[in-house]
Amino acid sequence: MKSYSFIFICKQSGKDIRKTVNTQGECVGYALELAAKEAVSKFGTQEIYLESFSLSNF
Repeated sequence: MKSYSFIFICKQSGKDIRKTVNTQGECVGYALELAAKEAVSKFGTQEIYLESFSLSNF
């Protein structure tokens, strides 16, 4: 199983806010979809951008 760490960025009140979301799965596309949904929930807006991601194999 692969573990992914995605860092999302959002501008709120003129500041860049970053949040890290960790997911697991075999496919990076599906993992990104899950992470993006969680990030939207955490930020409370859909105006988010993917800043970076990393992959770990277990």
